[in-house]
Amino acid sequence: MKQAAAALMVSLSFALPAGCGGSSDSGTEGPTLTGYGATRDDFAAGKRPDPARPDGCCFLPKQDDGTDRYNSVRYDEDDRVVSYNMAFGPTIRIGDAENVIARELPRDATRVWTIPKRDCKLVQYRSALIRETLSDGPWDILVTLSTADGAEPYDDLSISDIDFVNNEPRNRAVDC
Repeated sequence: MKQAAAALMVSLSFALPAGCGGSSDSGTEGPTLTGYGATRDDFAAGKRPDPARPDGCCFLPKQDDGTDRYNSVRYDEDDRVVSYNMAFGPTIRIGDAENVIARELPRDATRVWTIPKRDCKLVQYRSALIRETLSDGPWDILVTLSTADGAEPYDDLSISDIDFVNNEPRNRAVDC
């Protein structure tokens, strides 16, 4: 059983599964992004805005610590999502986090590198769809997985936050 789990983890470390991702096919216009890179309206579709935060930054449900599931959502000048945080309380495990990441990123996103650090795990993804969609770079997507309350060391079995933000392709000098 442990060997099967290890094999699954290794396969997940190379690429997202085909057909997964934060996009849906909308016919001749191409896929509609619903996570990272989505328009403000497409990102909000199917999510419940926090009525206490009407600026489009935060979406429910509330987590155990009172934060919104989606928070700190930022948009570029074309009103596309270029960074946000997802909070989880109770915490989730790495397999669930990988599924969340696959839903939030475009389906063509592939893992470029992973850097485990003492207080987080950094994972960089690349997507041709993001490069075509966003007017300004950088176009790579840095995903940071964190443990509850910034506890050290980082633990794949207790992930409380997943951050999505753009990053330069060769920039690995990123703090958690």
